[in-house]
This record gives sequence, C-alpha cells and structure tokens, in this order.
Amino acid sequence: MKSKERHELKENELAEWFMNLPTWFEKNRNTVIYVTTSIILLAVLWYWYRYQKYVIEPKKYERFTEAIAQLPAQKPLILKANLQQTDATGNLRVIAKSLQDFADTTKDAKAAALAYIEQAKTIRTDIHYRLRTPDKSQFAEQMNKAKEAYTNALAKLEAPPAEKGKPIDITLAATAIFGTGLCEEELGNFDAAKKQYTEIISNPAYQYTTSIVEAKRRLDIMADFEKPVAFAPATNIPVQFQPAESAQPLSAGIEPNAAPVIPSAADVNLLKAAGSIETPVVNIVEPNKP
Repeated sequence: MKSKERHELKENELAEWFMNLPTWFEKNRNTVIYVTTSIILLAVLWYWYRYQKYVIEPKKYERFTEAIAQLPAQKPLILKANLQQTDATGNLRVIAKSLQDFADTTKDAKAAALAYIEQAKTIRTDIHYRLRTPDKSQFAEQMNKAKEAYTNALAKLEAPPAEKGKPIDITLAATAIFGTGLCEEELGNFDAAKKQYTEIISNPAYQYTTSIVEAKRRLDIMADFEKPVAFAPATNIPVQFQPAESAQPLSAGIEPNAAPVIPSAADVNLLKAAGSIETPVVNIVEPNKP
C-alpha cells in the first residue's frame, strides 16, 4: 500500500472516530464522569498533600519554635510591667494556648511532648508572675492545668512505638515526671511529689538525665517546705537623733600663750562637709625638703 493511500486511510479512521464519539460518550457517560472525577480528585489531593507538607507544616513548626522562645523573653518584660503596677501575664496565656494547639495537631510524638512540657512551664510561670497574689482556688486550678500538660506529654512519649517501660525520649520523659512532682509539691501533696522524684531516681533509664540531679535536690530540701512558715511581726525600733553641737571658732578655748593649733586636712574637710566653713582656714604647705 502506497503512503498516500495509508495517509488517506488514517484520515478516514480518525474522521469516523470523531463521528462516533457522541454515540460512544452516550454509552459510556457514567464511566467517563467517574474516571474524570477521580483524576481531578487525585490531583487535588496530591496538591493538598504537598501544600500541607511544604507550606503548612513548616509554618506550624516555625510558630512552635517562636512560642518556645517567647517564654524566657517575656519574663523580664512581665517583671518590668509589675514594677509599673501592670499585669502583663496575659501574653503567657496566649503562648500556652499556642503550644497546646500545636501539641494537639502535630503527628510527631516528640514534638508534641515537648510542646506539652513547655505549655506546663508557661502555665506555672503565669501563676507565679502575676501582679496580685492569686487565691488558693486560682493557684490550684493553674497547677492542675500544668500537671495535666505534663501527663499529656508522658502519654505521647509512652504511646507506640515506645517499648514497655522505655519512653520514646528518656530526657523528655524525666522532665515531665519531674515537672509533675513540682506541681504536686506546690499543691502541698508532698507524698505524691516524693513518689514522682523517687520514680526518676530509682529508674536506671533516667540515670544520665539532669532531672535525676534535680529530683535528688528536691528530696533533700523538701522537708524545709513541708513545715508552715510564719514571719514574726516587725518591731519598730525607736531611733533617737541628737542635735548637732554648734560649731565653735577654732580659737575658742585656746590659752593666750599657747601655740597655735593648725588643723589637719582631714579636719578641714570634715568642717567643710558640716557646713561650718566655706573655705579652708589654713593652707597647709609641706616644707621644702633639703
């Protein structure tokens, strides 16, 4: 078959296919719609996955890092505001909410645990840095919130794929347990606090963490905090001020034939400081040395 005839044959087949296309579409309408919809849906899902991975997640971690850095930065600002009789601890509550939102939504167990721990620290800082001393109910409410955050951190670290008795991250787990002990201690639950500290000390997995040193120190000094502290009322000590003696002239009390008294430089300075004289009465000149 010549090339010209083959070309004409292909053109006829293509024309015939276009002519039969409406009929084929009517017969396979549902299939065409299903396939087209599936392709569009897959394309949208693929775009959304890449957008989440390369845009949303980095921004989320960026806000998380900023929230962690805000806690030490806010402390001096809050103290400065307290000196001006202004309570600026509201910023800490915003930070705590941001950390909780990140911990609740991230799929990274370590990052979530760290966020919960930092949230608990922020809550404890909030209640301690307030301008006015909170009452017992407010203090207990905040400490229980912090304790709940520490518990959530431990739950993240002990979830699969963690091994039994061995959290995903030893350092974070020890920090969460120690923080729970601090909350119990501040609530007055000293036995519960001792239990938390003892858990850190007795577990060999935590022996290389800094929390074990802090737990031992808390156990050593906890007895001092179990006893109620009462301050004795301040006593007013009366202070008696004696009137200053009137300054007398330098020549007073000097006998007529007595040798003149030349005051020292120190005496002159004392008299000037007391306001008795305005200018030196005697210029002291050292004799020329031979």
